Amino acid sequence: MPETWKFGEAPKTFAVRTTFSSTGVVIIDGLAPDDPQTATRLYDDLLHLRDLHGGLFATYRRAEDRESFLATLAHLRAQCLLGMRPIVHIEAHGDRERGLEIGVGKQIVTWSELADALAEMNAITRNNLGVVISACHGFYAIQDIDIQKPCPFYFLVAPTKEVSAGLIEDKMPAFYQTLLATHSFDHAEARLGPKFQTFLAEKFFCINFARQMRDHSIGKGAQRQVEDLVTRAVTEGAAPNREAIRSLRRRFRAYVRSPEAAYYQMSRVFLHGRRAASFIELRDFVRRVYTT
Repeated sequence: MPETWKFGEAPKTFAVRTTFSSTGVVIIDGLAPDDPQTATRLYDDLLHLRDLHGGLFATYRRAEDRESFLATLAHLRAQCLLGMRPIVHIEAHGDRERGLEIGVGKQIVTWSELADALAEMNAITRNNLGVVISACHGFYAIQDIDIQKPCPFYFLVAPTKEVSAGLIEDKMPAFYQTLLATHSFDHAEARLGPKFQTFLAEKFFCINFARQMRDHSIGKGAQRQVEDLVTRAVTEGAAPNREAIRSLRRRFRAYVRSPEAAYYQMSRVFLHGRRAASFIELRDFVRRVYTT
């Protein structure tokens, strides 16, 4: 699924072009028996969509407690080693602070534990793991994401607040139907409405690196960064005289103003080796927005 994502406001926009590939949807049902059975109804809907569009597998797995939930994720990791590239769809309750609540006992899988397990799958699939969390506050699964570490998923769709079972039952089939019919995540996202938020790995990386460039690579922020690096070098004995300090300052100034090597190194880690957007285009975007 090739996509082009944009951020900023016209005419100062930056486009992120990327692709995503999936072999199908795996539903993990962590709801209690007396909850509205949105997971089984979604599974029936996906089977119907498979008959209409073909080429999609849909799998349903029940998780009655924390142990079986984590075991299911481990099983999916093994399947990814064999070539599966799933969209993992999780139906459960969620708590903003604690994480997912699984089964009758509402046993907790923390957001960090969930992200760590998903990150293993995302590494195997080379950043082709999609995740949908139909649980209240599910978007808090991104809370520990750091662009200097591997990303746990290519995309995440989840609510930031409480959502009703009726809303989930209404929006999720429309999301998948549009995704399958158009092969466009952008179009499918539009069917979700304001209660759901989306995370996209490359867009997240570019936005956060652009902010770092804004703070440290242009204007007074760049000057402060250069002087901090010079001070550290002098303290560590790397610049024994004025000529050495001037030389270091020139090198640090060039490095700070164009952190291209850092950009590509960090993006390779965060995106699991996938090619990032053009650094030159991102740099020019930052300069247009913050210096004009």
